[in-house]
Amino acid sequence: MDVSLCLVLLQLTVAWSSGSGFRVEQPKYIEAVVNEPVTLTCTFTHPEISSLRDIDIRWRVRNYYTADIFRYLDNYTLKDFRGRIKFLGSPFRDKTGSIRLLRVREEDSNMYFCSVVILGEEYTGPGTVLSVQARTGSRERWVKQLGYQEAAENGSVILPCSFTYPDTYTPRDIHITWRVGGFHGTEIFDSSRNNALGEYRGRIEFLGSPLRNKTGSIRLHRLNGNDSNFYFCGVTILEDHGQLVGWQSSSGTFLSVRVTTVTQEMQNLSHGSILMIRAVLVLVPLAMACTTGIYLTKRSPVTGDP
Repeated sequence: MDVSLCLVLLQLTVAWSSGSGFRVEQPKYIEAVVNEPVTLTCTFTHPEISSLRDIDIRWRVRNYYTADIFRYLDNYTLKDFRGRIKFLGSPFRDKTGSIRLLRVREEDSNMYFCSVVILGEEYTGPGTVLSVQARTGSRERWVKQLGYQEAAENGSVILPCSFTYPDTYTPRDIHITWRVGGFHGTEIFDSSRNNALGEYRGRIEFLGSPLRNKTGSIRLHRLNGNDSNFYFCGVTILEDHGQLVGWQSSSGTFLSVRVTTVTQEMQNLSHGSILMIRAVLVLVPLAMACTTGIYLTKRSPVTGDP
């Protein structure tokens, strides 16, 4: 292989493997109150910030690959958020892309991802869990959950759930349900049958005491990376006269499972990081071949080889 080409490959390998220096950072968890504003902070670093002409900031909800709810350069805001997002960032001066969400609603509880686009590269932050709580005393019945929890892979975690209801209710029985993924997500547990469903079968332990203590907590065992998600606790009361009354947490709990396997970590990387890893996997073997070639070339005069 040509020595000059080898040197270029070696330089590229060092550049890729040392990282591009492009990072996006966000807080893990923020709480807000209904009808109040909340700031979603986003900061970033880039080694070539002084020579840039355009920096675009984009925000997405739930997953980093879903549709944008906000774009900085073309001043776009998704219909459901129109008039409720104010851009606070200063991309060039302060390397920020923060937004303020005005008049938050309970249904705004979700995970928000800040994405920064520079020189055709898009890097996405780890996401911020926003938990919007109803005002204290604004309801006669409610379900209370922690907004955010962390746990380790292969371990277990308790997802607390407590609730209240008016004194006029006379429950004959109370059932607790848990859903995953969203307010209308997949049901994974029903206390009336005391069993878990799907991939959660055999992994959910019911800790609640609905009638005595007004709780519906569960313990989730043998955690894995796929368990990172939103979990929603619901309550259904069967009254003495046979009427069913049900309600559910609107914000839920986001569970973040810390994984240790390389495969799962790679799955959680942003698009830009994945591209970097792919480039390293391609360039490193080539660079190693080049190194061998250059080394043999230097040894030739010593060994007397032509």
